[in-house]
Amino acid sequence: MQGERKKRARDHSLTRKDNSVARKDPRVIQVNKRISHLGQQRHFAEVLKAFESLGHKGMQASEVTYNVLLYACIRCGELEHAKTFLAQMLERSDLTPNVVTYTTVLKGLCIEGDMQAAEDLLAQMVVRRLKPNARTINM
Repeated sequence: MQGERKKRARDHSLTRKDNSVARKDPRVIQVNKRISHLGQQRHFAEVLKAFESLGHKGMQASEVTYNVLLYACIRCGELEHAKTFLAQMLERSDLTPNVVTYTTVLKGLCIEGDMQAAEDLLAQMVVRRLKPNARTINM
């Protein structure tokens, strides 16, 4: 029962974050939820399929989509994919990585023990005028 409450709270959180951007497509919200769920289950191949389905259906990934995708990558032990997706996000002028974006990738770098890359990414975060929060610092 408690697990179900957590799932509903997480789904509500994803919906609330996506709805804060007026241009959000409800279909993107559903894909975000699917990516989140598949990441929790560590079904990385399915995570990739869900993400790719956005483009096939003519939808655009949002910042929330990328944050959920990055979390799924880290959860599934796919740090290289996370780095690639972060680079894609940085290339897009319509997306702005936030503290959650950087903290998620930092977590993966720390798990892998790549402290130099983690320090470099933290410096990049600061250059972009993003203030590390308690979660960022407690990696």
